[in-house]
Amino acid sequence: MPLKIDDLFAPDTSNPKTTAQTGVPRCNDQEIIAAAVSSKLEDGNIKAAVRILCSEDKPVPINLDSLNELNSKHPSQPLDRPITPIETSVTPFQTSEEEVRKHIHSFPAGSSGGPDGLRPQHLLEQFLTNCKETGPELISAITNLVNLLLAGTCPNEVRSTLFGGTLFALRKKSGGLRPIVIGYFWRRLSSKCANTFALPRVSTYFAHKQVGVGVPGGCEAAVHTVRRFLSSMQEGSVVVKLDFSNAFNSLYRDRMLSSVSDTLPELLPYCNLAYAETSDLKFGRFSLRSEVGPQQGDPLGPLLFCLPLQVTLLNLQSPLVLGYLDDLTLGGAAAGVAADVETIERECRELGLSLNHAKCELITHSVDAISPEPLNRFSVTTPEKAVLLGAPLSTLDALTACLETRCSELSLALSRLVSVTKHDALILLRCSLSSPKLMHVLRCGDSVVLVLAIHFLNIMTHF
Repeated sequence: MPLKIDDLFAPDTSNPKTTAQTGVPRCNDQEIIAAAVSSKLEDGNIKAAVRILCSEDKPVPINLDSLNELNSKHPSQPLDRPITPIETSVTPFQTSEEEVRKHIHSFPAGSSGGPDGLRPQHLLEQFLTNCKETGPELISAITNLVNLLLAGTCPNEVRSTLFGGTLFALRKKSGGLRPIVIGYFWRRLSSKCANTFALPRVSTYFAHKQVGVGVPGGCEAAVHTVRRFLSSMQEGSVVVKLDFSNAFNSLYRDRMLSSVSDTLPELLPYCNLAYAETSDLKFGRFSLRSEVGPQQGDPLGPLLFCLPLQVTLLNLQSPLVLGYLDDLTLGGAAAGVAADVETIERECRELGLSLNHAKCELITHSVDAISPEPLNRFSVTTPEKAVLLGAPLSTLDALTACLETRCSELSLALSRLVSVTKHDALILLRCSLSSPKLMHVLRCGDSVVLVLAIHFLNIMTHF
């Protein structure tokens, strides 16, 4: 019986009875990877296929142990912070048929369907592309549905389901769990329309402080900015990288909706509909409640997370203040940076966010110097070894380590090609198989990255 992509997150196959009942075959990691790669290639998503080949993340089995771990990642709303819809007199945002059509086409090839299995490709192939007669009527009906949701209209009986989704999880190389939520197509489409309306209106508000939303190439811009700051950093100055614990699933929704009311009131009816009540997440035969934070997989989620956080960023006094979603970087005199970190901890506590000191990092030329509280609780590194957002901040040890990691990923991907069908392997090789993160390092690095980039190409040549 051939393995299908739907079997990757099947119930726990360590139970023989479960395996017999479901008909899911026992399979090793290589077979799972080969099935996932084949599925993505069938959908035309070569980039995703390469990402799977290079990744060491593994799907977790659907069992009680995984469920308990996922429950810890989805905390309950505090009893003293009830979520109540915020009223507004502003006319809700409404979209057009042209925008809806554009956003249906904007979904990546092979985008998964939600709990009902409806994919964007179904609409494109069955109606909008191949059927000229019913296509215009369908796009009109879809637009009317989207505008109803954007206006905050949805029957209460289906609300928690429509704004829920299917929950998967991957085990990261570090051992942690990465939850993945695939929502219903209608919710994702509505959020895409809302996002397009919002981004031009908040670009000035986010300018120079938050580059994770509405800034093309924002990640690379952040790396180059911090590298330039480090190159001229004076004695006694430091750079800190801050990491929040379970950030997206910890942000209080009442603060999130309040920031929408203040900044984008036209989207408040839709955001009330999506987040003023809990929603249902399906993890195999189990169910979880999504009660806190913007939902993973919601196209509007990054914006909703950054809006309340921006108030804190604007209050900081350090010469360098930069955010890429929940990754914050500060730079300046040690005492000033320490004061800003205390401000972040105090104000973010009101948002439901807390720093994970074990993952925060202090970058300084004087690794043996005594740092003020709370910087003395961070791990310490030098600018020569520092990495930000997966890219090196120097042309020395950090650059070498990053590119060697990319070369290792390529070697791993090539070793896995033997488990992929010859036809699929040929497609990947003809499309210049490479680590997806390599181009990110090249865009963020200086010209000397070419030295190890040549080594990367040599690995391909000798395959």
